[in-house]
Amino acid sequence: MLNLKIFDRYIGKQLLGSIIAATIVLSVVLVLANLFKKLIGVLSQHPELGWGFVFEFASNVLPFSLIFTIPWACLTSILLIFGRLSADNELTALRMAGLSMARICTPVFVISILMTCFTFLMNVEVAPKSQAKIAQIFFELATENPGAMFVNDEVVNTLPGYSLFTTERELIDEESGQYLLKNLQLVKLSDRKRPEMFVQADEAIIGFEPGNNDDLYLELTKAHLEKASGIEARDFNKAQMVQPGEAILQLSLAELKERHRKERPSFMTVAELGREIRDANDDPKRKSTLLTEFHKRFSLSMACITFTFIGIPLGITAQRRETTVGFALSLIIAIAYFLFIVIAEMFHENPDAFPHLLMWTPNLVFLSLGLVLFWRLSRR
Repeated sequence: MLNLKIFDRYIGKQLLGSIIAATIVLSVVLVLANLFKKLIGVLSQHPELGWGFVFEFASNVLPFSLIFTIPWACLTSILLIFGRLSADNELTALRMAGLSMARICTPVFVISILMTCFTFLMNVEVAPKSQAKIAQIFFELATENPGAMFVNDEVVNTLPGYSLFTTERELIDEESGQYLLKNLQLVKLSDRKRPEMFVQADEAIIGFEPGNNDDLYLELTKAHLEKASGIEARDFNKAQMVQPGEAILQLSLAELKERHRKERPSFMTVAELGREIRDANDDPKRKSTLLTEFHKRFSLSMACITFTFIGIPLGITAQRRETTVGFALSLIIAIAYFLFIVIAEMFHENPDAFPHLLMWTPNLVFLSLGLVLFWRLSRR
């Protein structure tokens, strides 16, 4: 008689080891490698940041990436393992020993539930705090060392409410933190991310107001200021023209710090989202955005279970030992699944589209398909 404990350990060890290995590979190759490539470029532009900044940023990106890489790793591992078991006729031997598919897959279901619990914890608590920390890192960089946020020939959005571009930056006073910016272009954005003011200047000096770290000033040379249509003159009360072609533009960090404290839904834990939803009854768009984020956390947490049910029958049907086939299948399914999430999120401000319910579409589609395929497989 087959020793079921040995069989459970055999399947469980293979699957768990494969999930861990796949998660590491996906995290390193798809997340950390690209991240470090970009951050090394930033570090070359800003040597004053140091490697401590890089590793702090990476340590906060990793928890957020796990909510995507762990389900994908589960799917890839299941496709590979069951494809190999089917190709080697091990599943046929187990079925001939009188075991049902449900019993054969029991260790897989247990591990899937454990992975679901782990990703649920990441979704509701850890990942939002990591995202908030990432935003805080860049915000502190922008507010404590404004010149350091600029990268030559790249648009910078680090300073909330502004998009800035400069072709060259140069530190002119290390003690006061003043930088000379050449060919500056600045766009001031409204709360709805629409342009309010456009600024162009051949040169600009950026630094803190003397004795006041809550205000930045931009001393512009050969400047051109233009307001967007529909913007009143009072919106320019912080731009003081000194003489034709020159201006001093003040950027209030106090206002930006206050705006930054109003956390985005993606920065909130599930408990915080619940409180915000109860307080947002007078703002349908805000409530819809919060509800969408709330349901997204729970929907994504179900990905491991969904991928388990669709991965087992597809892996057995494929009957392939090759890694490339299993990975290609997992890539197609994962892209389709997460594409549903992205589409639902596009309607987050439209209550009439019920985006919070659309968040459950990928689970309903793939889980239903997986259950039908698994049922048919069990009846063979």
